[in-house]
Amino acid sequence: MKRPQRPILTILLAAAFGLGISTVVSAQALGPVHRLAADFQWCDPVTLINCFEINTTVLPGPDGSPSGGLVTYEKTLFVPHRTLFVTFSGQGDTHEGEDGESARLQMLCTIDTGEGEAFCNPNTGLVDQPTGWMTLLKQPNPGSGGCNAGAGDGQGGSGDCHDNTLYATWCIPLEGPGPVTVRLRLASSNGGIVFYERAHIYIDSTPNRPPNRCTNLAAPLAS
Repeated sequence: MKRPQRPILTILLAAAFGLGISTVVSAQALGPVHRLAADFQWCDPVTLINCFEINTTVLPGPDGSPSGGLVTYEKTLFVPHRTLFVTFSGQGDTHEGEDGESARLQMLCTIDTGEGEAFCNPNTGLVDQPTGWMTLLKQPNPGSGGCNAGAGDGQGGSGDCHDNTLYATWCIPLEGPGPVTVRLRLASSNGGIVFYERAHIYIDSTPNRPPNRCTNLAAPLAS
């Protein structure tokens, strides 16, 4: 007498059902991340002994214009996918400006696909900085009782706090594969010295498509 095959059939159906769910989930998952560039800014690439700080007092460009500041990083590379990521990390400091306020260390990411420099991400709607710029560091104002209150440690004023962690990342939707020039611009909000050092910069891409690529999501509603 043959034994019933129902348990085996049930197992096969469950496996097939599970595979179907896995396939659907995989189809909705984010694509693999391809690292296109991994660079660091540490010491002079020729002498390897002149370890430096990258600094500027230059202001951001006019609001709405992807310009101004000091170009501290530039690389042209072929991007094979329609979603691009740029990541910056390092450490830095800011000094007091002529207005008596501690300068904001601001950074802008731009891309150029052959049609001129454009924002990596507009980051609009902020009242304390121009369109596209991100404030990566804002120290206590001089005399506020912050770090090094009273004297500072050598021209930076009482808001001169050393070796602060800096981080920024941008997600950029592209029209299609092709060459892209990526630039990072550093600027001071008020002409006080801002600088960074020991930076790492990564450029990645993925084949993600809408709605899972660089989606501008609304803030969740308050409960």
